[in-house]
Amino acid sequence: MTRSADPSPAVTGYPNPYPYVYGAPPPRPPPHAVPYYPYGAGAAPLPAPPSEPRSTVFLRSLCAVMIASFLVLFVFNLVLWLVLRPNLPEIAVSWAAVSGFNLTAAAQQLSADFNLSLTFHNPNDKLRIDYDEIGVAVLYDSEIISYAPIPPFYQQKGSTTAAGARLVAASEYLSSDAAKAMDWDRSHGDGALSFVFRVFAWVKFGSGAWWTRRDAMMAHCKDVRIGFGNGTVAAAGALVGPSPKNCLVLM
Repeated sequence: MTRSADPSPAVTGYPNPYPYVYGAPPPRPPPHAVPYYPYGAGAAPLPAPPSEPRSTVFLRSLCAVMIASFLVLFVFNLVLWLVLRPNLPEIAVSWAAVSGFNLTAAAQQLSADFNLSLTFHNPNDKLRIDYDEIGVAVLYDSEIISYAPIPPFYQQKGSTTAAGARLVAASEYLSSDAAKAMDWDRSHGDGALSFVFRVFAWVKFGSGAWWTRRDAMMAHCKDVRIGFGNGTVAAAGALVGPSPKNCLVLM
């Protein structure tokens, strides 16, 4: 008996793959993990930092220039100050007189005409002095009686300048204590009254084209005695005692 022929044709090749138990096969992995670069590849370049606005750069440069200029100027002025060493001016009351003196103690009023002569000496042999906005005040018992301006002026090295001032008090009110003290001093002892004169000014020192900044100056001229005569009520008096009366100068 012969083997019957197989009606199905013979198939050659690889067998079918086994089916995946868990469904569809996973996708093929990329050649390197995202977002990293493959091993051996160069690192990605870092992004450039954002550039600063031009206005910010300009302001920083301007501030740096200003600070540097200030430091240079400060050092320059400090060196000049140490080398030149400005000395304060010397001020004195060389002459003083009062006329039209009329005190009404009960009404606490004073009228008087003060005439004053001052001397300003520049003790510096390397610096000039410029005086501006000068004024003089007369006080009694810490109370201002009158004030008057003096014209500004300029002093060369080592020079002395005389300046006059007229201070008028027209029915000026005084405190009760000041009026009583003035009336008592005038009618007792030698009849002299002690006044205080204060000189105010804006002062600066200079050498060549270099000048210091303006500084406030005050000269305190105390115990300027005006004699009216012992026990009298004279309306005029003049400076008594040693003269000139030197003033304490402060800046």
